[in-house]
Amino acid sequence: NDLEGMQAVVSGWGRNEDGKLQSQLHHLHANIVSNKVCDERWNAKGSPTGFIVSSMMCMDSTNGDSCNGDSGGPSIMEEPAGSGIYVQVGLVSFGSGSCTDEKLPGVYTRVGHYVDWIKAQMV
Repeated sequence: NDLEGMQAVVSGWGRNEDGKLQSQLHHLHANIVSNKVCDERWNAKGSPTGFIVSSMMCMDSTNGDSCNGDSGGPSIMEEPAGSGIYVQVGLVSFGSGSCTDEKLPGVYTRVGHYVDWIKAQMV
């Protein structure tokens, strides 16, 4: 898990923790956690072992999570750090449904898993 422990920024127009739609783009800083840890935490809440697969990545934050309406939104990282250049590393996929559950990491599509396919579509 080459991104584990790094921080990313997630943004979206989805609902807030009160369920209200947003009129402004919101963002959240989150830490990328290993798929193993993520799978264990989802497993503890009833998901089957192996639920989190290599095409996924997970992010954790004490400030909340992505929410309903954020799906498909970007997760970006500054690469290299301090460069002012941002790369997309994930797409919001799903979470616990509460938007504020600190026990369960949010789950994202791992863009790096699909780089070869993306490049093939660009020719």
